[in-house]
Amino acid sequence: MSVLVCVATNGNIHSRTVEAALAICAGHAQGASFRTVRAHPTDRCRNICGHMFLDSPHSHLLFLDSDVVPPHDCLEVMLAANRPLVCGVYPLQLDDELCASVARKLGPDTYGFLHDFPDEPFEADAAGLGCCLIAREVLAQMEEPWFQFVARPDGHQTGEDIYFFEKCAAIGIRLLVLPQILCSHHRTVELLSLFQKYRRSRQPVEAVQPV
Repeated sequence: MSVLVCVATNGNIHSRTVEAALAICAGHAQGASFRTVRAHPTDRCRNICGHMFLDSPHSHLLFLDSDVVPPHDCLEVMLAANRPLVCGVYPLQLDDELCASVARKLGPDTYGFLHDFPDEPFEADAAGLGCCLIAREVLAQMEEPWFQFVARPDGHQTGEDIYFFEKCAAIGIRLLVLPQILCSHHRTVELLSLFQKYRRSRQPVEAVQPV
C-alpha cells in the first residue's frame, strides 16, 4: 500500500510538520511521497489534494494539517487497522476551551467535540482532518466536491471536515479513531483568556497583600 502524504495549507507549514511528514515517508517501505498544496479557501485546497491523489498511483491519502505533528509511526499504525477511514487525535482550542479533535453527532447540524475518549480504538461521527488516512475507494465512490464549507440556516458554517464525514456516513463508511496516535498541535494563541481561566481554576495558596 503506497501513500500520498499531503499537507493542505493556506500559508506557512510548521517545520516540525515537515520533519514528521518526511520521516513518515522515509519509514514506509511500500512507497510514499510528500506534497504540499497551498490554496484558499481550505475546502478548495483539500479538493485539489483529492484530485492529485486520485491522479497518482497511491492507494491511500494521508492528510496532515500544517501545524499538526503526528508520531513518526502513525502511518504504519493506521494502515494496520485495515479500515478505509482512520484518524489520530490532537487537541483543539475552541474559544477558550480545549477539547479533542473528534466529535459525536448530537443532532441535525450539531456536533460535540470530546473532552475525553477511551484508550482503545473507537468510532466517531466526525473529526478534524489534521491527521487522517483515507483509502482510494472512499473518494472514488463519492461525488464531488469531497470537501465543502456549507452555510447553515442559523448563519453558522459547517466546516469542510464535517461535510466530508457526513458524505462518508451517507455511503456507509464509518470513521475509526486511533487514540494511540496522539499528535501535537502548534498554535499561536492569545494567552490572557487562558491565563484568566487558569487563575479561576486555582485554589488560593496564600494571601497576597496589594501594594
